[in-house]
Amino acid sequence: MASPSSARVSVVDDAGPHELFEVVELTDGLLRARLGYRFELGEELKVRIEDAGAVDAVDAVDAVDAIAVVRGYTPDGLVELVISDRAPTRSVVSG
Repeated sequence: MASPSSARVSVVDDAGPHELFEVVELTDGLLRARLGYRFELGEELKVRIEDAGAVDAVDAVDAVDAIAVVRGYTPDGLVELVISDRAPTRSVVSG
């Protein structure tokens, strides 16, 4: 999985991806991030996880679409999301 410094996580809806998170920690099953917006506990979000460290010659990055469920908020203000239902990794053009 991507290191926090190279990972981008976006919420995806009908209008496209929205970069809302500042990733602090990302593992195979958990995302901890800073966020200016508060989601409801238990809310399911469709997310795209991009590994900017895997950029290739045509500015494509490895990306995974997944479902993230809001588990809670830490005392220092981080949101914790449980990652599940990962689609296969694919390359997308960044930007």
